Amino acid sequence: MQKRLLARLCLLPENANIDLDWLKATWAEAPGEWVRRFWENDKGGRAKNCKIVAGASQHDKRAIISCCRNHLRYAEVYKTGSFSLHKQDWTENPFTAVKNLLIDFYDPYFYKGEGYPGTGPGNFTKDTYLAALSHQISVCPYTDESVHLIKMDHFLPKEEFPILSCHPDNLISCSTDANSGQIKGRRVPLDMGNASQAGQWLHPRLRPAATGTKIRHNTIFRIRFHIGLVGLKTRLEAKDPSIQKRIDKFQDFFKISEFWSKNLDDEVQGLSGSIADTLRDYGLPPTAQNICKLLKREHRRARRFIGCHDRGIVTAAFIWHVLASQSLFEQVKSTCERGT
Repeated sequence: MQKRLLARLCLLPENANIDLDWLKATWAEAPGEWVRRFWENDKGGRAKNCKIVAGASQHDKRAIISCCRNHLRYAEVYKTGSFSLHKQDWTENPFTAVKNLLIDFYDPYFYKGEGYPGTGPGNFTKDTYLAALSHQISVCPYTDESVHLIKMDHFLPKEEFPILSCHPDNLISCSTDANSGQIKGRRVPLDMGNASQAGQWLHPRLRPAATGTKIRHNTIFRIRFHIGLVGLKTRLEAKDPSIQKRIDKFQDFFKISEFWSKNLDDEVQGLSGSIADTLRDYGLPPTAQNICKLLKREHRRARRFIGCHDRGIVTAAFIWHVLASQSLFEQVKSTCERGT
């Protein structure tokens, strides 16, 4: 509906005038009452924006269509190193009118109660969309933390790329924390001034950092652990050194180290207690061999829950780190020997 409206507006001659009947003809398959509300609601703001675009010069209309066509090809930025997105100035009309009109398709129409007419019962809204995805979403695709309240994030901010305001590849279901202004906010995760704008960036769908299933999970990075100023800290290291900058930007953009370093010292205590309980329940002595065997079992279990449980990736990596770290292994062993 976005693309059709914009295309029809930009096909009109300069200084064209339009009305509600014109919009009804443009969206002939939509219920007339729905179209009327789109035109008249917002105190006539959408009607005004439509008229501004309709009356724009042919030069501006060509620029609008060119920009939107360019932005709709944004997946190519990740698939090739040669395609670039155009940076558009939306601060003056008719471009401001275009931006406001396109964003309205997301909020209020998709994000709030009005929704879009469809073939099923009721209108299609954000809630309908998320309900269809809810059984698939357990953790945030940005931070791997539990998603208690699903938020919709525009990976490329809609204020800069309004034609992507309702694009499925640009709508990412994520956690509240990852969607906050302190973390991602409205920053553009591209190097707009570079020839290869996405060369040093990941994308949760088009260029993910993790692939596979919860049974056979694979990441393009390793997690390294080190002692920071306050407790254990994590750092992501690319398995392929040539993409380390992508991993570094991913870490910085979503504050991954801060998310994944939370409570790691408490994890040692919790893991130690779990191993001690298992040894006691099965009447096993706290030997290094038995503890090692149980830690490996915990690691396999943690890997099975990647993508399902909170911070599954870092939990599995941390258990393996405990196995490889003499000091942490001895800490677990000491707890098991005390039986607490």
